[in-house]
Formats: sequence, structure tokens, C-alpha cells
Amino acid sequence: MVNRGIRILTAVLLMLTGIFLVPQASYGASASDVRMEQVSVCMPQVKVYLMGEDVQDVDFQQITAQKEDEELSVESIGDFGDSGEGILYMCLLDISGSIDAESFQGAKDALLDFAGQLKDTEKCMLLTFGNDVKTVWVGSESQEERKKLLDGIQNDNENTQLFEALHQAADLSVENKGSIDRKVALVFTDGLDEAVGKSTSQEALNELQAKGLPVYGIAVGKEKKTEAVNSFGEFVRSSGGALTVPESTAVSQDLIQLKEQLYQARVLGMKGSSNLVSKEVETVKLTFQQYPKTESLKTEVTEYEKDTEAPQIEDVVQLSDNQIQVIFTEAMNGIDEAENFQLIDKKEKSLVPEASSVEEKRIATLTFKDNFYRGDYTLEFKNITDYSMEKNPLEDTANLTLEGDLNLKIVSFLKSWGWLLAIVLVAAAAATAIIIYRKIKKNKGLVVIDDKLTLQDQVQVEKRQKVEFKDVPGAALQIQLRSGTSAGAVIERFLSDSLIVGRSSQLCGLCIQDSRMSKQHFVLEFEKGRIFITDLESTNGTMVNGVRLLGRQPLNPGDLICAGNMEMVIQWQEKNG
Repeated sequence: MVNRGIRILTAVLLMLTGIFLVPQASYGASASDVRMEQVSVCMPQVKVYLMGEDVQDVDFQQITAQKEDEELSVESIGDFGDSGEGILYMCLLDISGSIDAESFQGAKDALLDFAGQLKDTEKCMLLTFGNDVKTVWVGSESQEERKKLLDGIQNDNENTQLFEALHQAADLSVENKGSIDRKVALVFTDGLDEAVGKSTSQEALNELQAKGLPVYGIAVGKEKKTEAVNSFGEFVRSSGGALTVPESTAVSQDLIQLKEQLYQARVLGMKGSSNLVSKEVETVKLTFQQYPKTESLKTEVTEYEKDTEAPQIEDVVQLSDNQIQVIFTEAMNGIDEAENFQLIDKKEKSLVPEASSVEEKRIATLTFKDNFYRGDYTLEFKNITDYSMEKNPLEDTANLTLEGDLNLKIVSFLKSWGWLLAIVLVAAAAATAIIIYRKIKKNKGLVVIDDKLTLQDQVQVEKRQKVEFKDVPGAALQIQLRSGTSAGAVIERFLSDSLIVGRSSQLCGLCIQDSRMSKQHFVLEFEKGRIFITDLESTNGTMVNGVRLLGRQPLNPGDLICAGNMEMVIQWQEKNG
């Protein structure tokens, strides 16, 4: 019994061990340490600087982006360190007496060391804040000048205008950035703000977000004010930055590590639909589908690239007897107004559409009151521009040929001289009838020979031999017309090889007078007991049972064929040779 119990216990332990050792399936990545640090906008280009421990794992193809209600196309992602970009450092130093002397000196030493290691693409400004806010470094000083200015600073002020300093730093960062897109604020403080009547934390945060200036706080002082430091940490994270709490009074090493982290950022490249700017603060939102998570930052949209490219017409397509569709190369303004279009015929008669419906801001469908006449036209435009700050006008025109019921010249002639033509036709018909009557009378009347009317004097009696032909394999067709003035009529044809159907009596085995049919519209072919149909590259296409033909297709009895304005149902009976 004991041995049996030991064996059972051993088996249970092995089962449990197997459960924990077998790799568990992963059903999606967990929330990752990736955050939006800064947004840089120069429409239509939008850049987001991404920070975090997992930023190297970001797949830009699994990111969707929005700027307010506008969708942004996510086009690229790259390492900031490889981009060749620089950074504008807005350094802020707390000079209030609440920071002990040793910690204050350590902050100054760290600042001087940091400035001495700047790259050619970097710039460093220094502001002090206490009883007031002062600019100490403007960014063009030598290292010796920086040291001299820094040595003259003492931390003996009674007040601390922390948020007022951040508010001013945000404005200065825009004024002094030059060609540098990325800018950060490095703030050395104990987190206290004792100012009265100056910028509040929310006002400062709004300005930082609008100007795209993330704040990296360095908490200084031997005696850390926990509540103040925690509150300031929440503030800097809302701006897109982070808080560092050094373990000692020497913060140089922390600054070096922070700079390394800044250069490990990744730059997400996006593009808007135009260079339009609102000159307002807008929210840029990223959705990371691989995690999933959503991040957002606010930024002021004021800068834009100049748009020097004029808009053009990509295509004009006739949709029906009174509709055309105009496709532009980009989103356009003014195409929803029908009066901004006019169609001009060869006689320079202007046709203005009744309505214009817009799709995707670059496609306009124009509807006219009357059907088009067949012929050549010119489409002209007015008051139409692209969606850009420059409002580039559309200066293009489009020449097009439209299908219609009759040629414009014929219609114009009939309107002017139709009455005279009618008289001529009646007179000609009467004269022809008289001539025919006289000829019939002269030739002793008419007789019917082989189902044909023949003048009796022209009938000749001949001896004929009966010749028998072997039956040819094929199909006896019955084509019932379903539309037009001949609706209900049934046409019978024998199909042994092929039968071309179209508008031309000279080129087709079956001629149907329909203005929308091509001269040779489609062909029916008999092959191995089956009938096939092929569209002959007709202008308006051929449809079988409502589906447009794209190649050669077999038919079934009872199929509905639509060509031009004509609908027809086909039946057949196969006959073997």
C-alpha cells in the first residue's frame, strides 16, 4: 500500500511539473512601455517621437493615426539616432532657497558638463526661476562664457515661479528652435511652486502641449518633498516627458543616461491629406493594434509646407445619357457647387448641370437636365481650388466625346428645316408609289415566287434538279426581344458556326437597330454542342443575367442578354448532322 501511494504521489507531481513547464500560448502582446513624447507638425507632414523601453518593437504597419477627425497615413518609422536630427534643450534651474547648497552646486556642475558635450546639431538654453524668470544662456555661448554666467547664480530666492518658467520656456522653444524639430525641457527643481498671480500648472501644461515641449524633471535636494515631487512627476508625464529622482547630489550621470534615452527614441512619419492648418491646438491620436493601446498628445497646428503643385483632372467618365463623373488628382474645394461646371458643345452652347454630388472630396458626379447629344464637348470650371493654404486654382479643361441619341448638327437641322424635309419626303414617296404602280401595270401584275414578289413578265420557267444536302450540325436559335418597340418579337436563326449581333446590317448576321449598340456588339458561337457568347469590345458592354461579360462565356437556355438598350432571352434546340 505504501509503495502504491508513493507511486500515485509521484505521478501527480510529474503532471503538475509538466503543466508549469509546457510553454503557454500567447494570445496577443500585453500593454507595452511605449509613449508619445512629442508631436512635430508641418502640414501635411506629421512626426511623432516615441519613447519607452519597448519602442524598438513597434511595428508602424500596425498603427493607425488621427489628427482630430482627419485620418493620417502612417508611412514610416526610424531611429532618431540615425536621423541626423538635433535637439533643442530648454534647461530650467530652480534658484529658490528651498534647495540645499550642495544639491544646487551639483545641479550646476551637471548642467555645465552637459552643455560641454553638445553636438553640432544641438542647442542648449538656460532659464533660472525663483522670484522671477530670467534667460541666462541663449544657446550661442562658449563653454567658458557658460561657466562664468553659471558661477554668478545663487539659490537665495524666497519664491519659486516653476510653472511661469515652464510657460515662458514653451514660447521661447518655438522662437529659438530654428531648423531643429525636436525640443525638450530639462527642469532641475524640488517640485515646489510658491508663485502667486502667475501661470498655474494647468496653464503651463496647456502651453507646453501646444508648443510640443515635453518636460523631463530632475528632482534635486537632499530632503525630497515627496508630495511636491509626486505632483510634479504627474505633471511631466502629462507633457510627454518623465521624472528622474537621482540617488545622490551629483546628477551628471543621470543627465548622461537621459540623453542616451532621448537618442533611443523612434520617429514615426505620417502624412495628412493637405497642408491646411487650423492655427489651433489639436489632438493627435495613435492606436497601437499590436498591444493594443491608444496614446494621444495635443499640439498647435500652425506650420505648413508650401503647395506649389496645381491640381489636375485625372479622368472624365460618362455614366449615363445625362451624367458624367469627374475625377481629380487630389481633394478639391468647390466641386459640390453645380454652377462651377459648364459643358460646352461645338457651337459653343453652354450646358450647366442641375446637381453635383461629391465622393471622397476628389470625385464629382454631374447630372444634367437633358440627355446628351452625340458629339465632342469641352468641360470648363470656375471657382474650384485644391484643399491647401494657397488654394491653388484648377486651370485645366477636359475635352470629351459623349454618346447620345442624335448628332447635334442633325438635331439643329431638323429644328430649322424639318417641315421642308417632311414635304420633300412625302412628295418623293408619292412619286415612287406612282412609278411602282405604272411598272406593275406594264408588266401584267405581280406573282409570288419562292415567297418573293416578282413581276409577272420576268418569271421564267426552268427545269430544276433536286439536290439534297446533308444536315449540318448546329442549333436552331429562338431569340425573344424583351424591350424596345419590337418587344415580344421572336427572331429565328440557325447557328452552325458563329453569328455576329450588332447595329450594322452589313457586318452582322443579326442586325438590331439600337443607338447604344456597337456596329459589331457580340458574337454567338456553336462549339461541341454548346453555345458561347463573347463581347466584341463594344462601347457599352454586354451583360448576361445582369453580370458584365469579361471574356468568352457559355450560355444556358433561358439566359437574359442585355446589349445597348435591348434585352433578349435566348433559347435553342440542338440539331446533329
